[in-house]
Amino acid sequence: MLRNILRIVKYLKQRRNTNNMKFKLNKKGFTLIELIVVMAIIGILILLGTPKFMGHTEKAKLTEIKSNTTQLENASERYYMEHQDWPKLTIPYTADEVTSFAQEVTDKAGNLVILDATSEYYDVDYPKIQPYVQNPRNNTNYIIKNSGGEVYYLNELTTLGKNRLNTSSLVTTLLTAGGYHSLALMNDGTIKAWGDNSYGQLGDGTTLNRITPTTVPGLTDVKSITAAYEHTVAIMNDGTVKTWGRNNYGQLGDGTTINKSVPTTVSGLTDVKSVEVGAYYTVALLNDGTVKTWGMNNHGQLGDNTTTTRLTPITVTGLTNVKSIISGDYHVLAILNDATIKAWGRNDDGQLGIGTTSDKYTPTIITGLTNVKSISTGSYQTFVLMNDGTVKSCGRNYYGELGDGTTVKKSILTIISGLTNVQSITAGTYHSVALLNDGTVKAWGSNYDGELGDGTTVDSSTPITVPGLINVKSIIADSYHTVALLNNGTVKAWGYNYYGELGDGTTISRNTPTTVTNLN
Repeated sequence: MLRNILRIVKYLKQRRNTNNMKFKLNKKGFTLIELIVVMAIIGILILLGTPKFMGHTEKAKLTEIKSNTTQLENASERYYMEHQDWPKLTIPYTADEVTSFAQEVTDKAGNLVILDATSEYYDVDYPKIQPYVQNPRNNTNYIIKNSGGEVYYLNELTTLGKNRLNTSSLVTTLLTAGGYHSLALMNDGTIKAWGDNSYGQLGDGTTLNRITPTTVPGLTDVKSITAAYEHTVAIMNDGTVKTWGRNNYGQLGDGTTINKSVPTTVSGLTDVKSVEVGAYYTVALLNDGTVKTWGMNNHGQLGDNTTTTRLTPITVTGLTNVKSIISGDYHVLAILNDATIKAWGRNDDGQLGIGTTSDKYTPTIITGLTNVKSISTGSYQTFVLMNDGTVKSCGRNYYGELGDGTTVKKSILTIISGLTNVQSITAGTYHSVALLNDGTVKAWGSNYDGELGDGTTVDSSTPITVPGLINVKSIIADSYHTVALLNNGTVKAWGYNYYGELGDGTTISRNTPTTVTNLN
């Protein structure tokens, strides 16, 4: 283009010398007419060249967009293949869609919705990813958590990665409760624990009870936690497992029966997806779909076709392609990838749901069960949440903990009448709790220590609403108390509090929800 302009200028100079034009700017300069002509030609050339130049720019921009979004999709695919708990993302590619990249929110039912330029909708029942808070640095970004409680940033040009919040001031969705102690996984990957510490189950290096949350020292980068009566288990982000607390039956999996008051690595156990704990045993689901167990085995709860106690992890006989696991005090259930459900262990109250009351030492199929969303257990009960939001139950029913209006045990799963729109179920020894899609909570069963949270100590064999409790995000029950995380990060607890397991700074039992202190 520059070469053409110089040629035009030279041509006009020659014409000026030839025609001796009168309209000159100065003795050696151009005439006014010549200057106007030059400017006009330059303008035309610029107009002709701009589309080509802008085309290159737009193409480069689109290439960059495609590169970034491809990285996001590839990372999402890798995470999906490795963990099976992150839905595949759909990202638009065209330049005019650059402001409409996929964002993730949840609907009223708590289902994950991926919104993008084509308004594609994905209904993900298991597990859910919940939005957390808006990123204050950019209102178009979202901070989201996966089922393990890990926090991620996601915006239009970021690749998927573990960009954790650098704060421990808010609790993640992951709370857990043991028999008489409670724990919370913080956003920074640390753990706070409170309540009974007779066997070191709080992991703070002592056996002193704590009536308010205290940090487990030296433990970071935790992915998830779970607890039983007197021992606690944590999955680390690298797929290894740490345990602490009581170890009388080898439930810590370290090859000994010595109690541990600090987290101890389970040797040889890697690539763990999730962990469940029973009274004195532990169950681990690996990423390859197999299951390992260790600890007490008096009812065949280890699933190895024996009743032999194991001090180190062993593989459950004939069980593969497992999607999720759940355990009661002495029984275990597994959902397989083909939606089959298998159960094993103690069954004297019919808690396996197979129509008999005899123990099973190996996984046994529960027949006639379809459209299952999730399974949960109490000490001696089993609850199945259906895709339509209703719930079925079986097992022990001393105080109406099955919620069917009776105190008769059931060996076949029976619908809980009047209970609908349920998001999740949790249960303790003799009481059960349901979180509804509208953020309210219902409870039923024994209320001796106020574990139903209704302000009384009167048992109920049918679900009743926990008054004044709204905007609940997640909930967990164990033994005789319940802990709930609210949407604003506050944690509430109620029920038995002899060991300070409610975390309110006292040892007074509560029959209505009370705030857990020293978390926010």
